[in-house]
Amino acid sequence: MTMDALHCQKDTMAQIVQQQGDFVVQLKANQGKLFQHVQQAFATNYDDPQLPEYVEKSKGHGRSEVRRVMQISATLPASLRAQWPHIKSFIEIGTEQEINSKISCDARFYLSSLDVAPKNVAHIIRSHWGIENQLHWVLDVVFREDELSVSDATGAAHIALINRVALALLKQNKIKDSTRSKRNRAGWNSKFRSQLLFG
Repeated sequence: MTMDALHCQKDTMAQIVQQQGDFVVQLKANQGKLFQHVQQAFATNYDDPQLPEYVEKSKGHGRSEVRRVMQISATLPASLRAQWPHIKSFIEIGTEQEINSKISCDARFYLSSLDVAPKNVAHIIRSHWGIENQLHWVLDVVFREDELSVSDATGAAHIALINRVALALLKQNKIKDSTRSKRNRAGWNSKFRSQLLFG
């Protein structure tokens, strides 16, 4: 399973592994001690010529990008290992983008129950973000999420959840029509709306 940082939780990892699955989950600074440890683990390995890595390059539409995917075995102090026993490897993706002669750099970190195989995790993470980007595109075009201005974080999270549930219901419907048209029909036709909600 691939997950964003919202799902970087011990119980979630434990459940996936207990059901004989594997995970790749993004790690952000809200997991303070773990995040610092992973950053430091990579900092001490950057100069290692044996550092397992996979480099991807892409060009197009006036943009060039280099992604360096590095993966190392997870070494955790006892206090962190007790809390996060299912982590087998750390992943860092360093990205260098050039757009209109302007260069920007970024680093993202991930945790995984998979063994070290940087080319494999590069494909897994790119597939995850491809799905995420497609989902966000549909939500923006059909539900106009980018036009919403909700200042309350809880309210925004609720709206996002409702939109995703609605999108799933629209996609499950067998009628051959666009998602936008189905959404409009659900707003105009109570019978069709009931069909979506209750089958």
